[in-house]
Amino acid sequence: MRIKILKNPVVCGGFTTADNYRKAMGKLSGRWVKVETEYIFPHQYNTPPLPGISESGLRIFGRHVEKIDYEKDRVLQVIHQSMQTGIIRCHSYRHDVGKFVDLNPMTDKDIIKIIKKSMVT
Repeated sequence: MRIKILKNPVVCGGFTTADNYRKAMGKLSGRWVKVETEYIFPHQYNTPPLPGISESGLRIFGRHVEKIDYEKDRVLQVIHQSMQTGIIRCHSYRHDVGKFVDLNPMTDKDIIKIIKKSMVT
């Protein structure tokens, strides 16, 4: 999975962490960035380390993302888009083990039905 950062994203705030984030986002402006998929969140994306930008990676907020490329991982795409729209309500999804974290209020069986329906072409 990868995301494309908006060109010249607006980063608000005045704290040191906001300044560091603002600088990093300026360097990533308009670029595609790889996203770690161990945990999937509805509106934020964690990157692996980015040499010269962030040694530990970044948490990029959805408002700074122009496009998402799921790289043909249809299951990941359906789950993420369902989380973004509120069809699936949870804190996050563990893509590495296929588990939802703090899922509310549907059961895993309900979610599997939704995913199967949306994957029918």
